[in-house]
Amino acid sequence: MAGAGGLAYSTYIDHPPLKGNIMKALKNFEAMFVVAVALACSASYASFMQPQPQAQQTASASQTGMHVVTVSAKRMTAQEKQLSLLEERQELLRNATASTL
Repeated sequence: MAGAGGLAYSTYIDHPPLKGNIMKALKNFEAMFVVAVALACSASYASFMQPQPQAQQTASASQTGMHVVTVSAKRMTAQEKQLSLLEERQELLRNATASTL
């Protein structure tokens, strides 16, 4: 391609942008980031300032009544706990698969 008009190949190659153009782009990105953070903070503040309907929820929960579960069982002794743990481990080892290990 060294032909027509004596122009060399390097004249056809686009040169990288100047440092000033890169710095302008970085400043623009910084400005966009600052604007995005400001919008996020203001949206967070605005959503926080709206009244919460918690008073209505607690009143409706107390009217329906809460279900109460009572467990009546004796506590295991230390020996019973150890025995139960050993049995549980032996059962796991008998049924050992890749998904349970």
